[in-house]
Amino acid sequence: MLCTTGMRKVMSNSAPADGANGKTLSQTKFKELCCAKKPETCSDFAVTWGLAQATGAGCAAQNKFFDLKKANVGISAAKCSAHSCSSGMVKISAAASTECSSDAASCTDAKCCKSGAGDVAVAAKVVKFSLTYTSLDFTKLTNAQKVSIRSAIVSAVAASMLPAVYGAGSIVTTLKAGSVVADVQVTPLAGTKATDVIASLTPAKRTTMRKDASAAIAKTADIDQAFATGKTSDDLITDGTVSTPIAVAGEAEGTDTTSSVDCAASSAMFSIFAIAMAQIVSL
Repeated sequence: MLCTTGMRKVMSNSAPADGANGKTLSQTKFKELCCAKKPETCSDFAVTWGLAQATGAGCAAQNKFFDLKKANVGISAAKCSAHSCSSGMVKISAAASTECSSDAASCTDAKCCKSGAGDVAVAAKVVKFSLTYTSLDFTKLTNAQKVSIRSAIVSAVAASMLPAVYGAGSIVTTLKAGSVVADVQVTPLAGTKATDVIASLTPAKRTTMRKDASAAIAKTADIDQAFATGKTSDDLITDGTVSTPIAVAGEAEGTDTTSSVDCAASSAMFSIFAIAMAQIVSL
């Protein structure tokens, strides 16, 4: 069995057999359970970081440089083991190796920590809202542009939270289609409630946030290639709507207890089955 373009086979994953005989795995389930997105490499961000360095930002801000010789080096996913839990919470031992994503900001207390007094992860209240950009087309964005846009939005949100200082780990941004929709999640600082965060995000601050984010996004390399039909840079500068912030429970840890078979074994069984039946599987 093969994974689709842009995906890789994860041999260590488990996958329950879904065939009528209880021993085989369909191609659809194989793709769902045994395939994962290929890890990003430094080359995916070379343009964004190279431009940032040229302006004194990026690596240059720390008197370092973007090493082109390491363009093909993979970017490891952030793990809970590197996350610092808030006061009153402790690391969930079973989650130490949990991969959040390639973005360390996605490692949160809700995913990696639990109450120091209990055994269950605390579903703490977080604040969520979204920014929508109708002047952009999500399907036209490159990986580097997505990283740049997320960074611009996180910076704009953090600036709107001043004088409270929210680091990147407290603000998570996810992009999705619908023109371009940026879902934002803010984890309140220790001693601060979600309602306090919402109260601080006044309409005036949300307007400034939108303007700052739009201005920064407009500077993204080749962003003109991602404009929606008929849209221009002038539209982007004035674009962006911010939804009303709401408080919701943070994501709690889940456990899959379904008995399963090994993806590598499933792949081998399918190959034998395919040869025996003389079938050609169309991917």
